[in-house]
Amino acid sequence: MIIGVLLLPMLVYINLLFPNTKTLDISFISIDSGYLESIQLQFWLASIKLIHVITFFWWRATIKIWWRNVLILPALFFMWQFISCFDTDAVEFNGQEEFKYFIVFLIAAIIIIIQLMNKFKLYVRQKETYNSINDEIDKLLAQQINTIEKRSLVNIEEELKNLRKQKENMSDNDYLRRLIVLKSKLEF
Repeated sequence: MIIGVLLLPMLVYINLLFPNTKTLDISFISIDSGYLESIQLQFWLASIKLIHVITFFWWRATIKIWWRNVLILPALFFMWQFISCFDTDAVEFNGQEEFKYFIVFLIAAIIIIIQLMNKFKLYVRQKETYNSINDEIDKLLAQQINTIEKRSLVNIEEELKNLRKQKENMSDNDYLRRLIVLKSKLEF
């Protein structure tokens, strides 16, 4: 985690991997810088926005304070800015149009995040309840096992050995019945 935090600012320099041209043609994709000067500037802006998105989501994931869900809003805002860095249809920046699309994006993202968080909380509660029940059962079984006298346990083990030796001479039903009788002696 510490290495990730230390390397995160290095993401700003990813733009140096791209040319300082208006368009970039790779074999299966073509990137146009739109109203920006170059592809390099576009990726520089995108990397700054991506750093903010990662930082806010990282911060939200690592704290347990009641207001941590508030951090989703600025993370979504920067995520929208990151996505809008790659809007190649725009000839110039239009803040009003950008705001309209952002509101739609924000509402959709919040609805999806709330649904995912509710499902995750339900899963966590179910897992905690399951573990709690298992712990309770284990505790009770440990108490019950400690109450069996050693002498009676040795007798039951001897009976089981003798029963296994006599298995070939018995029918399956008879063998099963005797095993159930032995098991009932161990039940608590």
